[in-house]
Amino acid sequence: LPTLTPAAARNFLLQRTADRRRKRPDDAASAGALAHELGQLALALEQAGAYIATNRQSLAAYLADWRQDDAQRRAALAWYDARLMHYPKSVAQTWQTSFDRLSDGARVLLRGLAWLAPEAIPESLLDTLAAAAADDEAAAALARARRAALSELEGYSLVHREDDGADD
Repeated sequence: LPTLTPAAARNFLLQRTADRRRKRPDDAASAGALAHELGQLALALEQAGAYIATNRQSLAAYLADWRQDDAQRRAALAWYDARLMHYPKSVAQTWQTSFDRLSDGARVLLRGLAWLAPEAIPESLLDTLAAAAADDEAAAALARARRAALSELEGYSLVHREDDGADD
């Protein structure tokens, strides 16, 4: 995707987080500054917006964390290789920021999903682990854990879920 214009990137962040962020009088300025820091990149903006909304954070607080969190920056830069990756460091850093907040179950699921092709994956495929459980109680617990992990990943915009027509 091409980069957004500064105004479109700012407006995207404001709209993406409108219902869930902590509102402040300087939201427009903070959104503009954050959009600039993220290089007006759609993926980085979406992941930052998802993080802000999921954690009910202000734009200014996220921006301050972005600028000051050297540990996250170092973690992202430890695996980021500009020669191999076709996206800027800001995308890697927003991804790392979200990844660091995930529960253990969501991290395990995301790592497993990363090995699969980028095409749509039926959620029923993930139920094969639950089906292999020793008893119905264990199967139900695994299914609940999978649903919780998927919901968490979706909340941070790390997966996209579509209605597959199946009943849960």
